[in-house]
Amino acid sequence: MKHSCLVCLKDKYGKFTHNNKGAAGVLVLFFVLFFIIAFGAVMQWMQVNTVKENIDRELSRAVNISIDLSMMDNYRYDRISRIDSDVAKDVFYLYLFEELGLDSDMNRYIDGRLQYHLEFETINIIESPPQFTVEGRVLIDPIYFKDLLDTKIEIPVKAKAKNQRLE
Repeated sequence: MKHSCLVCLKDKYGKFTHNNKGAAGVLVLFFVLFFIIAFGAVMQWMQVNTVKENIDRELSRAVNISIDLSMMDNYRYDRISRIDSDVAKDVFYLYLFEELGLDSDMNRYIDGRLQYHLEFETINIIESPPQFTVEGRVLIDPIYFKDLLDTKIEIPVKAKAKNQRLE
């Protein structure tokens, strides 16, 4: 009984399993499509990581420089560490505009093409003991599949600096 049932199934569905004309072409097409999508995803991931590392490093420099340049020297004699928050904020934005090449809307352009947009959610400056914290996000356009993905990629960024020097 079992043998005849298997023969019936083979006769019924055999033409679909044994007729493989063009199946290799479809398999190659799926492989190429998968490879293209995987390559695009890896390249996008690398771009996001590169931009995040760059912005984190530059924001850390900006908050450290702003603390160093805004130290109030007249308090150091009394062994008090204090900064001028207005000067710290001005130095921070000056660094972003001059060193990072951001415009007044916090956009960075290279060769006329928008690279990223920087948005700050919080800027917290404590005068004594000196502490400067910046949190925000970077918005970038995807490299590949821009037409399919009508969105911007958000990358969170954060930088914090303290200064306890009294000499």
